[in-house]
Amino acid sequence: MRAKAKRLTLRVSAYDPSKDGITQSLLGTFLTCREKARLYLEKTTPLGRKSAMDAGSLYHGALERLYRESQRRYPEPWSPTAVWVDEMLRKVEDDFRIKNQRATPEDLQEIENTLGQLSHVLPAYAEHWSGDFTGNLEWIGLENQFKIPAPMGLPADLTGKLDGAFTRGPKSLWLFETKTKAQISGDALEDSLPIDLQVQYYLYVLRVITGRKPRGVLYNVLRRPQLRQKKDETFSEFIMRVGVDLKERPEHYFHRWEVPVSEDEMDAFERDLALYVKDFIAWHEGSLSHYKNPRACLQPWACEFLPICGAGRREGFYTRERLFQELDV
Repeated sequence: MRAKAKRLTLRVSAYDPSKDGITQSLLGTFLTCREKARLYLEKTTPLGRKSAMDAGSLYHGALERLYRESQRRYPEPWSPTAVWVDEMLRKVEDDFRIKNQRATPEDLQEIENTLGQLSHVLPAYAEHWSGDFTGNLEWIGLENQFKIPAPMGLPADLTGKLDGAFTRGPKSLWLFETKTKAQISGDALEDSLPIDLQVQYYLYVLRVITGRKPRGVLYNVLRRPQLRQKKDETFSEFIMRVGVDLKERPEHYFHRWEVPVSEDEMDAFERDLALYVKDFIAWHEGSLSHYKNPRACLQPWACEFLPICGAGRREGFYTRERLFQELDV
């Protein structure tokens, strides 16, 4: 049975789209399932986490520090030392633990495994894409937070954090979008660009912030190592084996695709974005129906809120302090 819309405004009254903003993640959650969005806005959070999500967060955190250090040293060429990488990863781990104080022992074990792999992934990445750190790209933003008005004068702000943007010459502006994946398909990335909410959202933001139309997106894709620790292998030996594989097969792990975007595609997305935001505001205010989307419960994997929606169980959930954990607000 559908929940009454008025109940929604009471449960999430502390959230204000015009003050707190709408991230692409929140908007995507709303489009996927309105009940999932309501639980997210309540700050309901599962204790157990998806290891792939945590790995992606750690990869992004490490790359952000890598690029910021490079920019701090610019115009001098720079490459990370093993000592610098170890110190940096400890800071990334500290940040993660502060933001995820309810992480389970199993989660923390996965984190240690990811950090161990990153100790080799980052130097190999910096060597493979050395031009990023020697001035080949003119960076105009790296992991910068933003808050801009929603399109069409709607009473809300769009907020989030850009992976980065760069220029090649005076007329070549590109969005830099990092993705960490276990499997990589360049054709899928190219085909999905016109309807990729996350990337199109950031392309729109980049156009608003700079006043320029981006040429497109440079997908910076890192394949997460899929090697597994053997029974007779210590963790140190396993991590060293990962490092050897990275050196022997860098082209297996590091990929990039430039995907142009047309003016028509961006204009079409802006119109769609306005409709998404308009519906979100109406839903939040209680004038648009609230319901669960049963098609989203197991697609592409079990929703983290399935115990609540399917069985009414709230054990294993807590209320987090910050709404948008990925932002420094």
